[in-house]
Amino acid sequence: MSEAWDKKDYVDRYNDIYAPGEKELMAGADLLELNADDDLIDFGCGKGDFLACVLRLVRSAVGVDSSPHQIDEARRRFKKEPHVEILESSFQDFDPRGRSFTKAYSRDALHHINDAEKEIFLKKVSAAIKPGGLFLLEDAVFEFPAADLDANWDALMAEAEKYYGDSWQARREEVTGYIRNEFPTGISELKKMAEAAGFKVLKVSRDCMFFHSLLLEKK
Repeated sequence: MSEAWDKKDYVDRYNDIYAPGEKELMAGADLLELNADDDLIDFGCGKGDFLACVLRLVRSAVGVDSSPHQIDEARRRFKKEPHVEILESSFQDFDPRGRSFTKAYSRDALHHINDAEKEIFLKKVSAAIKPGGLFLLEDAVFEFPAADLDANWDALMAEAEKYYGDSWQARREEVTGYIRNEFPTGISELKKMAEAAGFKVLKVSRDCMFFHSLLLEKK
């Protein structure tokens, strides 16, 4: 993951520009069918926006992030919530500490790690989720193979401008940077990784040609 996440000014700017709204987060909660018997884990929880939206819906919640600044803010946010725990860990080093979960969530985080690391991470998540449990993954995922990025670049940039609308100019440098320099995966490749890790793909939703959601079920 980029060292930028160790810089408070970068993290604050990211939270200001990219934080999803409550409507988007609750749409994810609806897909996960969260309920009072659920033990939830959020990978790449950031400052805890998703957890804040759903903490009254679940029995327990764990947030995982590797940015010290995000972790500090999330811990302050939930210090009076005994059923919410925030862990500092990279995805590939995640240790469930013997716990298991019924639901898992991750948004805008998995593209920070390469495909080999994704395979490790998905297997660790799978091992920590009970059979029948759901994992909602929302991220930078191409509708084409990642190796074909150059061939699709002009179309992707045109769609990105339309997708982000008035905020495109403020986001353009960072969006093009993570698409070029980080690790978005093609949808077909990611589905294969998830299935190899022990998940069944229940639903794929397309926001645009570089952002998809996958609802997975632990076999």
